[in-house]
Amino acid sequence: MRTDAARMSRRRPGPGALATPASQGGALVRGTVTSPADQDGQVQAVPLQRARRQVWPMRGASSWHKRGPQRRVVRCWDPRQPLLGWVLSAQSRPHYRAAAVHRRCALIARGLGYGGVDIGFISPPTEPAGGEPSASAGPLDPTALRSLAHDRDLVVLAWGNAIDVHCGAAAARLLQQELARHCGSLAVLGWTTDGRPLDVDGARRAPTLSCLCCAPSGSYDHDARFDRLVMGEVS
Repeated sequence: MRTDAARMSRRRPGPGALATPASQGGALVRGTVTSPADQDGQVQAVPLQRARRQVWPMRGASSWHKRGPQRRVVRCWDPRQPLLGWVLSAQSRPHYRAAAVHRRCALIARGLGYGGVDIGFISPPTEPAGGEPSASAGPLDPTALRSLAHDRDLVVLAWGNAIDVHCGAAAARLLQQELARHCGSLAVLGWTTDGRPLDVDGARRAPTLSCLCCAPSGSYDHDARFDRLVMGEVS
């Protein structure tokens, strides 16, 4: 039989709950809050109980292109904050594995102070019937990529080695051109050994984004690997 204390510990915390910064995961911690003074002028410190880590909704809509998966998934947990854009490789992976990658993107965005994620995809190179790698790039969806870059001020490229160099260059150029219209930026979590954007699985737990400002005017210091990425050159 459950005790009253056990039932109380499972209740949602009240309005006086204190939350840690987003960089620490947004978990509620033990602490005290000062309640307003009562009619006698007495003020009491009310202890807070530790609560479970907050879980934000992970809902989104997906659509499928006739030549392969061309999805755009949007997750939002704080509508007061902007959403962080992502471009991933649309590899065929189990649902639970794809969901884990999306949650990883959400954790990174949440740690940076964003209120959600907007994830777009590009397809990896196609393979012929014989199973040998094909030199042709996977299909791009320019409309979806332009829409993503139009809606977001910062777009993180994180497709790793799964995307052909020329396909990745075409996607990066398209995103850069659209982001330049409203002075947005591209970003990466890191780089692979041959100069492609690091994928989410290969990133550190709390990565530092490397950014490229796409403003059409002005000169900004940036990583030269962005230039090689857009030109389709391999390091």
